[in-house]
Amino acid sequence: MATNTGVGKTWVACGLIAALRARGAVLRVRKPVETGCQTRAPKNTTEHNERIPADATALWHAAGQTEPLSQVCPWRFSAAIAAPQAALKEGKTLHFSADIAPHLPAPNAAQTVGHQAQYWIIEGAGGLLSPLTEDSLNIELARYTALPVLLIAPDELGTLSALFCAIEALHQRGIPLAGIVLNAGAPPNTPPPSALDNAAALNAWLPRLMPHTLPPPIFKVQAPSDLHQLADQLTNQPTP
Repeated sequence: MATNTGVGKTWVACGLIAALRARGAVLRVRKPVETGCQTRAPKNTTEHNERIPADATALWHAAGQTEPLSQVCPWRFSAAIAAPQAALKEGKTLHFSADIAPHLPAPNAAQTVGHQAQYWIIEGAGGLLSPLTEDSLNIELARYTALPVLLIAPDELGTLSALFCAIEALHQRGIPLAGIVLNAGAPPNTPPPSALDNAAALNAWLPRLMPHTLPPPIFKVQAPSDLHQLADQLTNQPTP
């Protein structure tokens, strides 16, 4: 989950997937809805036009293509706008229980497959409180699955307001926050002011935003190697 669109959700997720797979984990990925999809022309007369979900495809490749892309991303729309609006432009409506929930893991799904650890990574469409369907926001993905949230935000000036809103929204709904990623690695990458320290501000404010709750760890990410360290801390495993 993220504070907004374009903050590097897919970049962080793909790097984390690679790091977890290097540790022998099984990854299951979902991006139930993607907008702004390009249409690929058919190669021959037996094929149909296909919309290519760029973010979901990146997740699919990172996870090893173990499931059909149609299962990873069942809903794809052309307009690069909020999912419910993009659907309406094409004469469709999306509802969470009918159109999204069937493609998600059941709440508290098993976390092992045989002797291998299994992790689900589910990416929303836009920010945490952006509309996902006619009747739900992206945050419903976390509430329904009961999976902890890794909250991603750009490490830049002005990010704290959106971060604080997202943290309070999760806390008020009782959704566990596994960690906060301050992302300075994915493009567009504008160096923040030298005096800026979002991590310090977060550390100061988290006890007030999440009273009576252990504050989540904060990760500053600038390079792919940082995502391996993120995987270490999330799984409490040493780097192989």
